[in-house]
Amino acid sequence: MRFSKRCAVISLTFALTLGGVGFAAPALADPGTPTAPSWDDVAAARDDVTKSQAQAAAIQTTIQQLSDASDAADVATQQAAEKLQIARQKVTETQQRLDDLHARLEAAKSDDENARKALGSIIAQFARAGGGTGVSAALLSGGNKTDGSDLLYELGTMEKLSSGQAALLDRAKQTSNLVSTLEDQTKAAQAENVTAQKAADAAFKTANDRANAAQAAVDNAQIESATLNAQLAFLQDRSASLDSAYAAAQAQAAALKAQAEQAARDRAAAEKAARDAAAAAAATRPPTTTPPVTRPPATGGGHTGGGNTGGGNSGGGNSGGGNTTPPVTTPPVTTPPVGGGGGAPVGPAAAATSAVNFAYAQLGKWYVFAGEGPDVWDCSGLTMIAYRQAGINIGYHTVGAQYRQMTAVGRLVPRSSGLVPGDLLFYSPGGNTNSQVMYHMAIYVGNNQMIEAPEPGKKVQLVPVRTHNLVQNVGRPAG
Repeated sequence: MRFSKRCAVISLTFALTLGGVGFAAPALADPGTPTAPSWDDVAAARDDVTKSQAQAAAIQTTIQQLSDASDAADVATQQAAEKLQIARQKVTETQQRLDDLHARLEAAKSDDENARKALGSIIAQFARAGGGTGVSAALLSGGNKTDGSDLLYELGTMEKLSSGQAALLDRAKQTSNLVSTLEDQTKAAQAENVTAQKAADAAFKTANDRANAAQAAVDNAQIESATLNAQLAFLQDRSASLDSAYAAAQAQAAALKAQAEQAARDRAAAEKAARDAAAAAAATRPPTTTPPVTRPPATGGGHTGGGNTGGGNSGGGNSGGGNTTPPVTTPPVTTPPVGGGGGAPVGPAAAATSAVNFAYAQLGKWYVFAGEGPDVWDCSGLTMIAYRQAGINIGYHTVGAQYRQMTAVGRLVPRSSGLVPGDLLFYSPGGNTNSQVMYHMAIYVGNNQMIEAPEPGKKVQLVPVRTHNLVQNVGRPAG
């Protein structure tokens, strides 16, 4: 996946580090050079291969551990995104409550204003009556106090209020208290709104940063692994070449030794034959007074040299070519398909067919968090709109909400009973059925495949059904 984008980096890294991570990489001898490798050279090369194999195996273990950590971080990011989406939904609900509070506050302020105007008539009556006290003058002028509650207090201390005046005063107190209460509630709701949004944003950013860091660690380890594997291949080739050259040199030395021994035996046999022939000739010669015929000494020339010494036993047939091992062909490894999925799919209802066709039409469009189309999607946004355009409400824009909606309308079925195109697949840690911890979902389209909006940086895709963390119940909105 991401590893393939770094081929050029890997090649450069290997070129720079080969022979510099623990092993020297000496040049091999020119094939025309008669110098053969020693056993120490062969043993050292084999030791280099063993060490490199150990390092390559160790980095693979590290990569697996880092990959597991990266997968866990990806799940955490998706969970954080789900919580952020829930928080945004709550913000929307809080905003609706704020709008309602604002409306009630405006109405309460209007009532309060009307009540205070009515109290003005009471003050005027006291003034006309010449109450003789400073109270009416203070009420008319407002005194030194600006708080409306103080005015209500002073009116409440006045004596001889009629029942109607007392009722107006009570109403003014109630409207004043209501205004104060609604203002406090509005401030609290606004603060709650801001706090929830900030907390969800921070959690999502933290999880996303952690996932990016984990993937970066995997990518770096993959680069190191490619470097070590390339170095291992080089060392294995070098060791094999040294082994072959050493074996050929040993075979050649053995052949030369055999030739020398055979030549020595041939010379000895020829010399013995010459001596035997001379002795036999001397024994069969009759005595004579004439000088004996002088014969040339038997030098054995006819039996030495070419016939038994040269090409036939020269070792040419054993000089290395016949010892080459034919290459071994390894059959390809067939990887079984990934994922689950039930038995033969049954024909879906028209709404499920429409949802599946809609999902197919979104393939290749980018994932964007909280995306609801038409050009960007996230996982629950895609499933929500796919069924909404088919006329079915599967719940609002979170994984947990759609699982709860399927539960509420009795549209959950066991996955073991077989999957049907249009089924909703849910994911949570360990396949937990608690909707509060679900973090991802997809729509099943048949043939053990599903369509999903996976994560940031990827597009809507058609993939085999993954069974890791897959919830045992699936949603079947239609069919």
